[in-house]
Amino acid sequence: MFTIVVISISLYGFYRITQTKKQLADRCFQIVENRGLYSRQEFSLLPKEEVTIKSKDGHQLHGYYIDAFPEQQDVVMIVHGYTVAYPWSMQFASVFLKKRFNLLVIDQRAHGESEGRYTTYGVQEKYDIERWVEWLRTRKGRNVRIGFHGQSLGGGTVLEYSRLSDEIMFMIIDCSYADFSELVKYQIRRLYRVPLFPVYYLIQCWVYLFARFKLSEVKPITASASSKFPILFIHGSHDWFIPPSMSKQLYDAKKVGKKELVFIEGAGHGNSLPHNRKRYEQVVKNFLNEISLEMNQSNKGDPIKIKQGL
Repeated sequence: MFTIVVISISLYGFYRITQTKKQLADRCFQIVENRGLYSRQEFSLLPKEEVTIKSKDGHQLHGYYIDAFPEQQDVVMIVHGYTVAYPWSMQFASVFLKKRFNLLVIDQRAHGESEGRYTTYGVQEKYDIERWVEWLRTRKGRNVRIGFHGQSLGGGTVLEYSRLSDEIMFMIIDCSYADFSELVKYQIRRLYRVPLFPVYYLIQCWVYLFARFKLSEVKPITASASSKFPILFIHGSHDWFIPPSMSKQLYDAKKVGKKELVFIEGAGHGNSLPHNRKRYEQVVKNFLNEISLEMNQSNKGDPIKIKQGL
């Protein structure tokens, strides 16, 4: 009986990690509209094109490119978290559009209208981001400059992508995990209150057997440690799902280049902007202003400048 219970718990954990039911676009729009964060009408008024590309392993990936400022070469790719879809990312659009960035919002694999069965927390997703970057370079030209905003899973994904490229203008990492295996252990102990042994080790087995990746492979903290581009880390102080200490670990690991860590007091997981929109957007605006100044100073003599007025 004990064996059956343990196996059942571990299989449930595997399902929760890799295959929890995802929200489609209509449901995500409904959520952000009900919370007063963004509306379908606002989205309908934006100049945009629907885009589909193929992943490295043959899945169709879906997104929208918002070319609000065709003359501008700067694009922010907004990458959502687990179980949601591209409309969730639009709550962050305003601060970037005000700064005259074009936007690419995507459905991650196994989310929204993108294909795929399992979420791998950056193991496969980083190659999806690489394909999106290739598409942007084709669409906007080789001089395009790309920044990233990633929330939760999206934050881990874009940090993992940074292992593949150093052509990154900046990243804004909102409530991401530092080490996925440690996050799973934390959630087993603190959230589900079941013994780490043997549940964690069985989950590891199921993940590798079915989703074909190892929990220990996912270490955004290693990517942060080797990064040289500017990173703003944001985390809600009352996040029970991914502890704020993980953003502190990511921040501490980064040794080179501009970095900033901001805790939004009282905010839960993925709730920093809704909890205090004014604070969140001001922090992002200040960060963008600072890196704009730094890039303008370092690029003197370079004919390609980051936009003025940022």
